[in-house]
Amino acid sequence: MTEQSKSKKIIFAPGCFDEFEGTQEELDALVKGITDMVDSGEMFDQAKLVDYEELISELTDEEVEEMLRDIEENEGSPTRKLQ
Repeated sequence: MTEQSKSKKIIFAPGCFDEFEGTQEELDALVKGITDMVDSGEMFDQAKLVDYEELISELTDEEVEEMLRDIEENEGSPTRKLQ
């Protein structure tokens, strides 16, 4: 575990895997893979900066509005941690 990963925790938003199409075993493997990448520091080594302006410029007005509605609806929702 790296120094950087020691201070980081993964918190999965409620419902973030609702659209996951796979078995429980596959989901468990995915979560473990993500957790392992954080623990090893690999997640941070491979991270890329997101240019939000560029991202939004590629979306339609309807997609931006839907995204903002989703954010507003979920603001203040409790988070859950998968361990």
